[in-house]
Amino acid sequence: MRREVILSAKAWEDLEALLGYLEMQSPATAIRYAREIPLALESLETFPESGRFIPELLDEGIRRWREILFEHQRILYRIQEANVVVVRIVDARQLLTYEVAMETNPR
Repeated sequence: MRREVILSAKAWEDLEALLGYLEMQSPATAIRYAREIPLALESLETFPESGRFIPELLDEGIRRWREILFEHQRILYRIQEANVVVVRIVDARQLLTYEVAMETNPR
């Protein structure tokens, strides 16, 4: 069953901030990320359970969020009925807490 991938408002903010930062540092990398992150998200339409449970949240007994990794980014999402809701896109070197993952308002 194919699912629709929806980005939360916070995930859109995260993506825009990431691409803006990369644009200043390396325009070529920003272009590559802008092209390849949507491809990574597209894979969740068909294989939403391919991501792992988020280890830090598993330690707290929370199993409703998963993640896929894209280079130095963690794409956090949850499966919700016929949708995959991308909750956040965060730097993989950032300590992840429940509060970081909380924003879930789809755009």
